[in-house]
Amino acid sequence: MDDPCFTTTDALPDREAVQHLYDLVGWGVYTRDMTTLMRGLEGSSYLRCVYDAQSLVALIRCVSDGATIAYLQDLLVDPGYQRRGIGRSLCVGALEHHAHCRQFVLITDDRPEQTAFYESLSLVRLDKAQRVRLYAFARMPGLA
Repeated sequence: MDDPCFTTTDALPDREAVQHLYDLVGWGVYTRDMTTLMRGLEGSSYLRCVYDAQSLVALIRCVSDGATIAYLQDLLVDPGYQRRGIGRSLCVGALEHHAHCRQFVLITDDRPEQTAFYESLSLVRLDKAQRVRLYAFARMPGLA
């Protein structure tokens, strides 16, 4: 992400920009309740946003206790800006920021490009871990 046109900030983006970006990437389930989504962004322990001029084109947010665990909740890049290193740069920044934490975790879908992206950042799928058997458990609508 070496393009000088991009600016990165940790300031909370405005509601309309957030809704537009989440809808662009197909995450409309989040934008059905914008009040909750904005509260989640505001409560995130780590937030970085990328703008091209005045347009929000990418966002990453994590939730962490600041000592033992960091959870990557959202990484979104406008489809028109994907494959330019923006998502990678944001994720590397989040990993570096949380390097002192024992665990850095995330949940993602099973698309091959998602798996390849996170594996390229040296993250390991729990079902592929060699030295330890770990399970992830979740509660969310539509799982059961």
